Amino acid sequence: MNAERFRRLQEIFHQAIERDPDRRTAFIDAAAAGDGELRGELLSLVASYHENDTFLESTVLGPALGAAAATLTPGQSIGPYRIEGEIGRGGMGVVYLAEDTRLDRKVALKSIAPDRLSDPKLLERFRREARAAASLSHPAIATVYALEEVQGDYYLVSEYVPGDTLRAEMRPAGMSAKAVLDAAVQVADGLAAAHERGVVHRDLKPENIIRGSDGRLKIADFGSALIQRPGDGEQRLTQASFMVGTPAYMSPEQLQGNPLDFRSDMFSFGILLLELATGAHPFEGENALQTAARILENRPAGLDDLSRDAPGLARIIERCLRKRPGERHNSTAELATDLREAQRGGAGPADATDPVRPDAPSESGATPSPLASRWWTFHQGAVIVFYAVIAFVLAWNAGTEEPLPVTLASVYVVALCAIANGVLRSHLLFTARFNTRGIRSELERTRVWTRLVDGLLSVALLVAAATLIGESRLMAGILASVAVGHAAVFLVAEPSTVRAVFPARDRFPG
Repeated sequence: MNAERFRRLQEIFHQAIERDPDRRTAFIDAAAAGDGELRGELLSLVASYHENDTFLESTVLGPALGAAAATLTPGQSIGPYRIEGEIGRGGMGVVYLAEDTRLDRKVALKSIAPDRLSDPKLLERFRREARAAASLSHPAIATVYALEEVQGDYYLVSEYVPGDTLRAEMRPAGMSAKAVLDAAVQVADGLAAAHERGVVHRDLKPENIIRGSDGRLKIADFGSALIQRPGDGEQRLTQASFMVGTPAYMSPEQLQGNPLDFRSDMFSFGILLLELATGAHPFEGENALQTAARILENRPAGLDDLSRDAPGLARIIERCLRKRPGERHNSTAELATDLREAQRGGAGPADATDPVRPDAPSESGATPSPLASRWWTFHQGAVIVFYAVIAFVLAWNAGTEEPLPVTLASVYVVALCAIANGVLRSHLLFTARFNTRGIRSELERTRVWTRLVDGLLSVALLVAAATLIGESRLMAGILASVAVGHAAVFLVAEPSTVRAVFPARDRFPG
């Protein structure tokens, strides 16, 4: 759903809710003009709209949660869990404080709205994702204990963290940069641990981050998490059963129903940090649709003022809030590192045009396959070995009692190429392994030199082949074939490999 469609949806929606309830459906049918998808979106929005509700906290599409989720009362027992009271509501259901009578401990019991799991395939997916969330173990993550089924209803059981959420800590004038960074580092560490396991939160917001009695922050409500798999995308936004999260904290790709990965959480994280720092939501509009449109189109409000007061923090947030996923941080671990640098008084991260690691997703959301990244690494190592073998063969031939009549100049050129190319490609392998943020710039910086060395080697091999025609046609043919094959590799194969591993905006000239 692009920004223009959002504007149209917003306009019709406001016109619809101004009409009498019994005339709204007819108005929507006429306004949608045969667009079934738009009609469905509008009907879902109108169904979930309430005059006195905090609409930003409701799901953009789908039935009203209050009507769909089970209502539990204090004292009621759900299996071994005794309900003590409601403590919150999220995109997937209502959260209750309960006592686990078997283990004598407090837990957060989330009653999953039945409409969210009406599809057997969706239910199975939710089970897998709940198991993935339960596998997370980190001090900054509230542990998911179990997914329970009681009389056909599903409940997600998680660690109960007594304390206030980050929402309660917000101030109208914003928090100090130090306080924001202290909170940000803890949350980023927890997110990095989840993302490392392929788990994307999808509903990161102040209400889902709790400061415990020990003063440390914990990320809660991983029950809405998504397992990130290569090629495993979300359904479109109109399919509400798959769409979870809070609109005001969704990334552009999440609002548009595009495939998600860890970078979607980064965008939500950026909104959260800027809201903590300024005291105001950077994209807030009069309603959820206007907020969503601003997320898709507008520069975040308050960022320029923050840049003057805390430039390091502002640069980190600005990068998190880039509209295109490929322009955000390469990994959440890298984001945490930048936050720690800002804590120490550093300037923050470089601009988003900084290079990313070989296996980082591109701006389009496409992630190069691990096979492509491994092939690029193998290619660099193979070229180093190839040069060494060629240099050794020619050097050995020159030292034999009856060497082939290869010119000494050719031997020197090949040896020089072997040394230079070996050093350059070893440098690239080292950079890719230990300085992932610098690999793209190093590829660009060394590209001319590697091309020059590759070209010199092919010429030297062809010259050597020409000198051997009269002495040994077989050896001349072998050297000429090696020269042509080598030229094909560095002119055709290698640029294709680079484009596969470093796609989109950072594509290097072939």
